[in-house]
Amino acid sequence: GEFWKRVDPTGFVSPERINAGVQGLNQDSEWMKTNRFYYSFLQARAVFENINYKLALFFDNYDKEAQKLLAASLSLELKAFYYASALLLIVTCIFFYLSIKGKRIKRNEEDIYFERFVKKLKKKKVMVDESMNEQVIINRCLDAGLSNYAQFMEHYRDIKYRGKLQARTQLVQAFKKL
Repeated sequence: GEFWKRVDPTGFVSPERINAGVQGLNQDSEWMKTNRFYYSFLQARAVFENINYKLALFFDNYDKEAQKLLAASLSLELKAFYYASALLLIVTCIFFYLSIKGKRIKRNEEDIYFERFVKKLKKKKVMVDESMNEQVIINRCLDAGLSNYAQFMEHYRDIKYRGKLQARTQLVQAFKKL
């Protein structure tokens, strides 16, 4: 006969996810919240999927006769009822898009300092942009003889990419020295 088979789920899950626990699931969300376009896109997509789910649930759970009865109770033909439902969906999506678009996303303190840092570098005629690797920016600062700027960038890297939040005070102090 056949017996119970034990399945160990840890074979299907990476060890990093097990070690990180629930906090590891939320690591990317901080980046997503600071990336304004991506965050807005995800929110709009979630709203649209929710509306789509609710409408599909509404239409799929009603048979054709129930839809005709509902349309008749609204004094509409079935075709006009479908058009009115589609129009309502479009208006609702536009409303949610405009309500999400207007919200400001709170940025991290270190990102605000980084933007100011880039502006100060441009005044010093050191051309960098936010898409550059932090090591490239550090090297450009050192090549231009701006060691305090390179030190700021190292503190920024410690916070942003190494997760050392205690370096924020050092970042602020390094920025004041610029």
